[in-house]
Amino acid sequence: MNVDKPRPIAAIRKTRPEVVRKIDELLETCSDREVAVHLNELGYTNWR
Repeated sequence: MNVDKPRPIAAIRKTRPEVVRKIDELLETCSDREVAVHLNELGYTNWR
């Protein structure tokens, strides 16, 4: 019987590159709070 190994926690919590690019883009004109609102509106969530 084979059992899949769980993914490392670092891989689970890692922010996807497209999200990092979006954050960089938004930070050009938005505050941290506004960036968070935009990301939530776009459906991006944290690892939890």
